[in-house]
Amino acid sequence: MKILEKLREKYMSSNIFLLIIAVILAIMLWFAISLTRYPSVQKTIHNIPVTVDISGSAASQNGLNVISCDVKEVRVELLGSRTQIGYLTNETLTAYFDADSVSTTGTKKLALKIKNINGDSNINYEIKSVYPSKATVVFDKMDTREFDVVPRTPNVKIIEGKVKNPDEYVCIPSQISITGPSAKLDMIDKVYAVSNKEMTLDTSYVLSGAELQLYTADNVLIDPSSLN
Repeated sequence: MKILEKLREKYMSSNIFLLIIAVILAIMLWFAISLTRYPSVQKTIHNIPVTVDISGSAASQNGLNVISCDVKEVRVELLGSRTQIGYLTNETLTAYFDADSVSTTGTKKLALKIKNINGDSNINYEIKSVYPSKATVVFDKMDTREFDVVPRTPNVKIIEGKVKNPDEYVCIPSQISITGPSAKLDMIDKVYAVSNKEMTLDTSYVLSGAELQLYTADNVLIDPSSLN
């Protein structure tokens, strides 16, 4: 106590001490006024990630999978208490879509919603807007099918006087399993093992490292993404 009394006697008359006290009081007064006159504030949060998780939903129970979602991040406008929404960031919030209304395959337009991933139910806020407000989501069932593999060597020639034996012109393995969305598997008509190596053969030869290419019945090359 004697130390405090000595400090008070030494600094009470000091202009620096009075200035510090004035600043502290001003901050406290501003804080009190902002809470009473402006109890709710609006806050914009950018780059909130979209979570693609349909586990436990009607879509999942119907054996559907999310093939693609065209929205990766959203921007949200929140309205709430300054002391509460001030702690919310793009790391504490996530965007999601409700897949309970989805029971069939196809492309769906679903509303995007926001939730606090920290699980703090005491933080109350109003969502003024979400942009984009909806996402285009493709649902399909995953399937695995077997396909025959046909060799294709456009730049390999046979020396004159020799002929190609169809029984020896084969791929190993002759069949492969492809897993992917059923709608995309339906498009596959031919699977080629393609080698663009240039050579002229006079005897049997084994080519390795061929590239697999998938084609439709109309001979259109299929994008292999989403297929395994």
